[in-house]
Amino acid sequence: MSDNETSHSPLAEASATSSATATVEWCLDRRSDSTTSALAGPALLGEELYLAAPTRTAPRYPRQRNYTGYYYFSQISQHIWHESLLEAATLRRLDYEQDIVAIAAQPMTIRFSDATWHIPDYLAVHADGTQVLYDVKPESLMNDAVLHQFSKTRDVCATVGWGYAICNDLAPLVNRNLTWLANFKHRGYHPGVPAASKLLEFVAATSQHITIGEAARSMGFQTMAHARSSVYHLIWVGMLAIDLDKRINDNTIVKGGRHARS
Repeated sequence: MSDNETSHSPLAEASATSSATATVEWCLDRRSDSTTSALAGPALLGEELYLAAPTRTAPRYPRQRNYTGYYYFSQISQHIWHESLLEAATLRRLDYEQDIVAIAAQPMTIRFSDATWHIPDYLAVHADGTQVLYDVKPESLMNDAVLHQFSKTRDVCATVGWGYAICNDLAPLVNRNLTWLANFKHRGYHPGVPAASKLLEFVAATSQHITIGEAARSMGFQTMAHARSSVYHLIWVGMLAIDLDKRINDNTIVKGGRHARS
């Protein structure tokens, strides 16, 4: 091979070709079966695919192994479809960790030039305007075929201008902690602006570590159950932060959060 020749892997070449000629199909009207189709490109950023209807409906049958349903996405006050418990856990984590203003389940079909196709799991619009496509897959199912499909999907996202993320299994303790905190995501658990501001000032002004129990007691509510619920809600909305890799209890260290959703 001469110095000015370049080596290309078959996977890279197939991926590049697929992204260059891929088409995307979607439907914005949930009452209609008609779909819209367009070549993958930056123009799709203006097509509001994050409002699209799901492109498929998972069947239900006896002894079904996966659990379908709806997750209440607290940031946008909408129920979002999921086709598995892992998808539900992923939605819960996105609801907790990210600032998202719109999200759609199975919003499109991507048809690649090699006659294969793929339906990504979610398309979300983040608060900074970034649109991100999410695929959810257990680590145990990440075989060569899936990796190849996701590689082609990533290339399409790069062509359009979407971000792309693959979400695998959550650590069991993280998942349990998020499941617990999600019990307090409803706005009814918010203690009110004066009480929340007082607590945040207390946490910020204290040089020593503050625990959930101490934060709850500092609120001066009649019952600790009421106070803890408020602290958990403020953790959920990002006003306070904890280490999700450790079991949550009254001795959990709490600090000021990076976000301030309400």
